[in-house]
This record gives sequence, C-alpha cells and structure tokens, in this order.
Amino acid sequence: MEFTNIAKMSTVKPGFLRASAVFGKNMLLLFDIDKEVVLDNHRHPHIQFGYCLKGKFDFTANGEDVLVREGDSYQLPANVYHSAIAKTDYYSMDYKIISEPIIGNPEYNVMDTYEELEGYSLETKNFGGYLIKKVNIKEKGAKIVLSVPDNKKTCLFVSDNTFIRCNGENSELKIMEIYLINKAMEVVVEDVTSIFMVEV
Repeated sequence: MEFTNIAKMSTVKPGFLRASAVFGKNMLLLFDIDKEVVLDNHRHPHIQFGYCLKGKFDFTANGEDVLVREGDSYQLPANVYHSAIAKTDYYSMDYKIISEPIIGNPEYNVMDTYEELEGYSLETKNFGGYLIKKVNIKEKGAKIVLSVPDNKKTCLFVSDNTFIRCNGENSELKIMEIYLINKAMEVVVEDVTSIFMVEV
C-alpha cells in the first residue's frame, strides 16, 4: 500500500467528528459536522487556512458573518476569535501553523493559482511557506503525479471516497482519512473527485 493513513479520529461532541495529524507546529484537521451543530467561539496561536469540501456553514470571524459554501476557502491570522454554525451537514479541512501572524485580517476565497490540465485542474495556495494543492479530477481514469518536495512531508486527503491505481495496485482513499506520502508517484484516479496535497 502506497498510502499510510495517519489520522487520529475523535468525537468532539455529538454530531462533530474530527480527524487530525500533527507535525511539530503544523496541524492538519478534517471535520465531519452535522447540520445545526455549533463550533463555539474560540481563538488559537495558529494562522489558519480553511476549505469547505461539502455543505455550508455560517462562519463568524472578528465579528463578521460569512456564509461558507462548498469550494470556498479562507485564512485567518493568529488569535482571531471565530465560530461556526452548520447550515447543512458539512465536511471541511483546517490547516494550522504556529507562526508569526502573516496576514492582518480574515480573507476569503484565497486560492492563489488555477491551471487547466488534461483530465483535471489544479489550484494552489502558498500558506505560511507551505504549499497546498487541490487537484480537481474531471475525468475518470485521469493520470496525475503526486509530488513530494525533498525537505517537507506531504499529506493527502480526498473530498469523496475514491479508488486510485498506482504501480498496478488499487487503493481506496476514504474521506476523514489523512494519508502520508513519502515519494513522488504517478497515479490513475478512478473517480471524479478532488484530491488535496498539503506540505507539512
């Protein structure tokens, strides 16, 4: 198996599941949250990047209310109070880094680049010196290269359960699982889905 699931699963409260992986000052989290569940107002010393994979939620940061929908992203500076209320069931990710604050105010829809390629598109975000990639698979059987930089580890997660073929071996990648990949590889993605790769 080329993909190692490293997620630690926990129930935060009824209707609120979290999968997490911690790498020193970096933390990658996936959330599966039921409709009407509240994420209480809180703050932390991390800068934070968030992405909504499915559903929608009311998000409040610095007293400003924003409806976050599937495909929306945001970033927060450290120590900003924020909370959320699920408008539907939703699935989202947070990437947190303890760092000097590098952004002054909450920002929304912050992916930096977009590129259209054969069978898929690629969006990227440089966040605190770490690269986040979102690969949008548009055709079943699309071939992509999962790259791994020399000096950083790379985590991978998916928006939907999906099958990947690599070196003649089939692997099922599941939501709420975080996979560590330690080498570059070419894979064939069997389903229309989104794959996220996050340097940690």
